[in-house]
Amino acid sequence: HRARGLAAASRIGGGAPRPAPLNRLGPWSVVALLVPAAILFAALVVPGMELAEWLRHASSRWDVAEWLGALASTVLLSAAAALASTAA
Repeated sequence: HRARGLAAASRIGGGAPRPAPLNRLGPWSVVALLVPAAILFAALVVPGMELAEWLRHASSRWDVAEWLGALASTVLLSAAAALASTAA
């Protein structure tokens, strides 16, 4: 109260008192769209293509018991990681 004069120290209601100004990127808007698109491509498409290639070459040598064991280990470790991150 003393430092601000008679001005209120808080507002009632949420949000900003006015909308934030819109910053136009101009020619940089293409870069701002291409960089996240490239990251998304690298994160999803490249591993998917590699997995498909790997499965295409390994299709004649699959051992179902080995795959089920690996799947069970993966699910167990994922559940443990989820519990640990939830507890943290």
